Amino acid sequence: MRTFVFLTALMVLQHFVYAQDVNDSVIYCQNQQILQLLEKNKVSTQIFLGYRYYEESNGNFNEFSVKRGYINLEKS
Repeated sequence: MRTFVFLTALMVLQHFVYAQDVNDSVIYCQNQQILQLLEKNKVSTQIFLGYRYYEESNGNFNEFSVKRGYINLEKS
């Protein structure tokens, strides 16, 4: 009985924690509008990466970083 009450309470609380906000719907609609605008156009990217390898007393490290990037939009 104790386990049943705990599981029921957990399921009810989970609904309140993961309930959808009104803002989620607004953001979703805005994203859909942006996707529709981009759907008709060509989008390309160019990204330049940096790489660094170094050794320290506690191990070897490989690091990648984005140095710069370009987003190109071509209207159809």
